[in-house]
Amino acid sequence: MNIRVTSIIIAAAVAVGSPGIKAAENTSSFYKEPVLFNFTNANEKTAIQSIDRFGPVGISIELRLPPFQMYVKKVEDGSPAEATGQLMPGQKIESINGQFLKDIDPRIQLAKMITDAEASDGLIKLMIKETPDAKPHQVVVKIPVLGGYSKSWPLDCKKSDRIVRAMSSYLKEHGTYSLDTQSWDSLDGFGMLFLLSTGNPKDLDVVRGWVKATVEKYKDAETIPLKPWVYGSAAIPLAEYYLRTGDASILPVIQKLADHAKRTMYNRAWSGRGGIVFGYMAGGHMNAAGIHIPTFLLLAKECGVKVDDYTLQKSLKHFYRFAGKGSLAYGDGFPETYFIDNGKTGALAFTMAAAASLTPEGEKSVYAGARDVSAQRGFFGTNYMLVGHTGGGIGEVWRGPAMGLLHQKQPIRYRAFMDGRKWHLELSRRFDGSFGLLDGGNRYDQPKTWGVMMALQYTVPRQTLRLTGAPRTKFSTPYKLPDRPWGTKADDDFCSIHPASYSDGTVPQFDRTLKGGTANGIERHVRAEGLSDAVILKHAHHPDHEIRREIGAGYRTPEQDYQIVPMLKHKDARVRRAGLSSIHRVHKGTRVLPPERLTDEMVALAIAMINDPHESWWCVENALRVMSIAPPEKVAPHIDRLLYWLGHEEWWLQHAALIGLTPLAVDDRYYEKIMPKIGEMVVSNTHAVTLQPLRKLTERLQSASPKVQQLGVKTLATAYGSFPAELPAPGGNNPQSAVDVSLSSIAKHMMNTPGGFDVLFEVAKERYPNEILPYKKDYINQDTSQLSPAVQKALTPIFLKQLIPEYVTRNIVALRSEEKRERAGNPLSVMGGLADLHRKAGVTDYDWHPYGPDRNAMKWHYHSFDPQEKKVWMAGATRHRKITLPEGMEKWYSPEFDPVQAGWKSGLAPFGQDEGQLKTEKAGCDLPICRCGDPMKTLWDKEVLMIKGKFKFPPMKDGHSYRIIFGGASHVNVGDGPAIYINGRMIGRHSNPVRKRQGNRPRGNLIPRNMVAAFQGQEVELAAIAFMRMHKRTKRMGNFLTIWIEEMKNPPVNDQLVKSGLMLLPMQSSAWQQAQETDEPEMITDDGLFYYDGKFTPNPKLLATWTSIGQVNAIEQFAPGKALDSTRPRYKSLTFKDNGFTDSSSHYWSGDILMEILPGKAKPKALKMKILPIGGSDYLFIEAGGFTFYEDRKTYKQSRTWQCPWFVFKRK
Repeated sequence: MNIRVTSIIIAAAVAVGSPGIKAAENTSSFYKEPVLFNFTNANEKTAIQSIDRFGPVGISIELRLPPFQMYVKKVEDGSPAEATGQLMPGQKIESINGQFLKDIDPRIQLAKMITDAEASDGLIKLMIKETPDAKPHQVVVKIPVLGGYSKSWPLDCKKSDRIVRAMSSYLKEHGTYSLDTQSWDSLDGFGMLFLLSTGNPKDLDVVRGWVKATVEKYKDAETIPLKPWVYGSAAIPLAEYYLRTGDASILPVIQKLADHAKRTMYNRAWSGRGGIVFGYMAGGHMNAAGIHIPTFLLLAKECGVKVDDYTLQKSLKHFYRFAGKGSLAYGDGFPETYFIDNGKTGALAFTMAAAASLTPEGEKSVYAGARDVSAQRGFFGTNYMLVGHTGGGIGEVWRGPAMGLLHQKQPIRYRAFMDGRKWHLELSRRFDGSFGLLDGGNRYDQPKTWGVMMALQYTVPRQTLRLTGAPRTKFSTPYKLPDRPWGTKADDDFCSIHPASYSDGTVPQFDRTLKGGTANGIERHVRAEGLSDAVILKHAHHPDHEIRREIGAGYRTPEQDYQIVPMLKHKDARVRRAGLSSIHRVHKGTRVLPPERLTDEMVALAIAMINDPHESWWCVENALRVMSIAPPEKVAPHIDRLLYWLGHEEWWLQHAALIGLTPLAVDDRYYEKIMPKIGEMVVSNTHAVTLQPLRKLTERLQSASPKVQQLGVKTLATAYGSFPAELPAPGGNNPQSAVDVSLSSIAKHMMNTPGGFDVLFEVAKERYPNEILPYKKDYINQDTSQLSPAVQKALTPIFLKQLIPEYVTRNIVALRSEEKRERAGNPLSVMGGLADLHRKAGVTDYDWHPYGPDRNAMKWHYHSFDPQEKKVWMAGATRHRKITLPEGMEKWYSPEFDPVQAGWKSGLAPFGQDEGQLKTEKAGCDLPICRCGDPMKTLWDKEVLMIKGKFKFPPMKDGHSYRIIFGGASHVNVGDGPAIYINGRMIGRHSNPVRKRQGNRPRGNLIPRNMVAAFQGQEVELAAIAFMRMHKRTKRMGNFLTIWIEEMKNPPVNDQLVKSGLMLLPMQSSAWQQAQETDEPEMITDDGLFYYDGKFTPNPKLLATWTSIGQVNAIEQFAPGKALDSTRPRYKSLTFKDNGFTDSSSHYWSGDILMEILPGKAKPKALKMKILPIGGSDYLFIEAGGFTFYEDRKTYKQSRTWQCPWFVFKRK
């Protein structure tokens, strides 16, 4: 379905009516059975939603209310549905094969119709109504009869065999294999993997043809710079092909791919496209892409090619350690505590399968256990299917096939998984024999790429690939891998797929059905049975890490604490870890056992684990975190052991040791021993997340003694200065971004220490002598009055001569607009940002201050009511909607409306309530632009509040900015704001809530020029309408409203500032783009950026108005009268003036360079210009830019061979 749900909201549906009514249970009237896939099932309150494929029938079905009415949404070309000639979008489907949708997930019911039809006559009988009043008529769609599924499907099953053959036929006719290094075409390699997996020798003929073309394509290539994203689809099949056939012609290609993997690895893993983008997701790794590279390298090693041992061993170790500890992380992080993982953990199962196949120990190796436990996680989290980053479809690509690895070891769970998810396979199948990916959206619902992996679920149990259990071939070269690449023998417990036994040796039994054994099934069971001692203890022995953590350790009352000590003593490391998690665990924040419940024995057992060289590292990690809440006198005797872990090779343990040492590091008794060791760790660290606990350390420094504070700041400053200027990159990748991001991280922590900004100012200047002000954004956002006098004095000329001109130039378009008061813009105001820079430079002439009457003395007329149009109360949801106003109040905002005559009350702001009560005590927020902590003066008692009043303001002045502000809604999670009127004209409707990272900002509008005339000394009428809200986090009903106007004298904005700022802006150019060291799109260097030197070069031929007529890829392609690409710049024409100015505030010139400074996040550009006489007329060619592009939230550069297109202009 195209339904996307990002969270479960429990008891969030609240009865409609006035605020103060409590939440009601969200019950279902349609579903009569538990919903197994409860994130993407049809919502019985959503008006229109769709099932995007009715399997091989060839239609998509739209679901409408009441739940659920079916309509034809789309008819696929060439499908059996189209062949009837009777189906078209918009028709109502009364029933299908005599069935109406009821009681269960519509997708499951529809899929069963296909299953039943294919097992009998192949007829899908739809009762169709053309119009609501028409009589339904039958349309029969004929689909092929495939037979029924056997009990052991997809093995020993004729229907499964026919599905596999149909997919093979489709691929042999329509499939391709690209091994393309620039685009995403290499995703088509999944087709090769599938054809190899069928085990049918006839399918090899097509594969051989693809391989032959690939060998020819790359026979002379020195490298094959494949993106990590497509190693899983494009590289793995080549290794499987060689191991199957022994065709040595493909080995050079495999070798080049292995060599490229070596070049692009950093910190034991890979980014999405191959470069080091250390700032992305804290460390630059993209494991959804990179996980497939060690899989390929292990297979390549078995092929006998030369795989760099460092790359193989380090990456294997890196990914192995995730097995059995949660989900594979998004990047260079800890195992994730969610089942939503985009299939990364399923992909990890295949990596471990490759390791188990390569090493001689095979099924007896630790890699086999890591494979199985990673695959099994797909069963427990299957109700999270189709949910995840980028839509979730990619999760099913790997989760389903990985579960096939367990068809022998976990036959009951495997059977439940396949039978329970059969519906998804049936609906994903297409009429032409291919597979799409139902609910995968356009990104994943592709039959030649991602959809192929759906069909692989039918072939994995055949064990025809080395990855899926095929025996070694005569072309295999075994290789001895480490017996245990990470941890101790005790860590092997985490790779068991069986429950931990109780202390008496008995093994708890868990439900192995999809209904009761998966995460939501367990949740239903726990809710029904309650969290008894037995339930908690049992789930502490569960085979899945997150079930143990969430239930076995996560829900414990003080009366149940007695279970913790036996868990800490348990022989199975998984139970010990659950016991530790009962004391200290991390999931959506940190939760710890209160001090009064933490016993000496618990602490002693945790300390014993830290000191035990044989203890599981994963247990030690949790035990180290427990030290942070243990009594210091208990931990202090073991400082040396904690310091040992602080220096350990595994950064997970360093991170945990830093947490455990933090309380002692700020203690006068121990700081001298610990602080220098923390500094040493900081200098040697190359993993971004390792240093996160420094935030808590620097927070504690705020209240530490002066001598501790001084050493703390000195430690970080020394580490900053000593951090290497270059980091090793064994493969040759450029790690400069890792240096810069690591230094920035240390700097951020230094800023959080007392006096840190002052110290950073000095050490950063030494580190970056050519920068105006390193970390200037942080200094701009800092209250400079808190800095030392010496630093304040040093910063003043930097602000006045550098930062202010740069700011003016970057924001000149918006500043000019605000000067002219062109629109009712954001009250945060670019002009206000400029005033803030002046203030930080010690200039106090420019600042916002109250204008007109005191807001606390403004007397308003008001009326509150509950609208007829009811809306379910949802925490955090916006309440603004179209409503029917009380009779006679339809034009309440107009100056002609008399509120006194209408019976309105009068009162002072702030208006508000909290759970029905007026808050009359000051509390909380005192932000000048919000003041929601001010005492409320007038009760807002019903959902909608209207206020209006007439107030006298002094005349507005030229050269000033004005803004109307509403208080009470400047924080995240508080909901929407009011609509505001001035003299009956709406100036702004604020129906959107404050988003993350947008809090603590003024809300309202700049007052535009067309409303200034109202403010000439006479009375002005202000009005507003607002809705009550339910706070997203606290679930409390309430609101707060006060309105006032502010004034600011505008700082100077002039041409001289702009010209000064131009010299400070680095600009991208074609020369910079072509001078890059590599074509890897992620690897961008600032070397060669254009800087304007301030020396204006005349170009008299330019002095004219030029009109854009189109675009060409190369100047020589242009000919007058010849059709042009219609792409044009943002401006229709451009007038060049003397001294480097144009008629556009965003464009300046000198000689043959046009400098483009666009608003927003666009990078400044230096664009070449050429004037050429062609056909008797002059034409101006200006580079179109586009040296970098934006994709997936990152900026990438064009390759050096890319040529910038040109905009073409004609003299006006």
